[in-house]
Amino acid sequence: MMAALLFLRLSPDASYRLIMGNRYTGFFAFFALPLSYLSTRFWHASPDSAYLYSEANAAVQSQYMNHLFWLLVGMDVLCVATLFLVSQGRPFSMWTIGVLLVFHYAFWLIAMSPPPSLVSGVLSLALVAFPASGIVWLCYLKRTAERPATGEKRRVGKWTIASVALSGVMVLVIWYPARTYSLAHPRNIGSVSIEMSRGPCYGSCPSYSLTLHGDGFVEYRGTRFVRVKETRTARISTEQLMQVLRDLDRMDFFAVEDRAFQWCFDSASTSISVSVDGRQKRVTTDDCAVGAKGGPKATFLQTADEIDTIVDSKQWVQCNGWCRN
Repeated sequence: MMAALLFLRLSPDASYRLIMGNRYTGFFAFFALPLSYLSTRFWHASPDSAYLYSEANAAVQSQYMNHLFWLLVGMDVLCVATLFLVSQGRPFSMWTIGVLLVFHYAFWLIAMSPPPSLVSGVLSLALVAFPASGIVWLCYLKRTAERPATGEKRRVGKWTIASVALSGVMVLVIWYPARTYSLAHPRNIGSVSIEMSRGPCYGSCPSYSLTLHGDGFVEYRGTRFVRVKETRTARISTEQLMQVLRDLDRMDFFAVEDRAFQWCFDSASTSISVSVDGRQKRVTTDDCAVGAKGGPKATFLQTADEIDTIVDSKQWVQCNGWCRN
């Protein structure tokens, strides 16, 4: 957006500057939060919570939430379009626009943020940025209305260039791959903890978790469609634990970004969480759309299968018939 602003400032006499500066910027200010919510709404199955609901209930709930969200968007767009048409014949004052913005933001923040997340969670930053975008747009409209018409061309200010540069740096920092961390040589083997969990699907996929500790102690916990749902324990050798760490190290586990993985929303999920030397990392993906052989996702799933083999989880997971119901 800052790059687009710089482009508009570099073309002060173009007719599209006023249209984009007022209307399009206002559109983004109006719908920034709901559109961002829609574009980042991924379904990552969690073995700790999703198994409490049946597949049918999950599908119905997902469909209901999608319909409700689009209904809210449609109502909001209709209201904004109606107010825009009214303002063409009778322009609103700045106070009226400000009051409408307050109601608009309050509506979306209540609709999308349950009470616990108003002070924390993934939407905490949006709760500040969303109204702030409207305030900036409102101030821009006011300055545009008060600015006298002159023939002098306005140059691009140093603050505009500085803002563009700062925004570019922020984007690079956010999207730059995380630094890897070697797992093959942990400083404290006792601090190692590896959890591999498999989540549910729209079927009878087994859901369970395995936790490997640095001293070789293994914990199993079954949740759905497994032969044993109680907690079970086992032990593995230090060499077997190191083999898992070397496999994770070979795929640069701490640099893997699971947001780059493709998802099939009706398949089971696989998650690996690693804690070593005070560092933690969790990667989650599904079991289909593996991609290139030898790629990060394929290697990730192969490592999960190897953990199953080392622990011999079949003794608790594999079942025939009755536990699939």
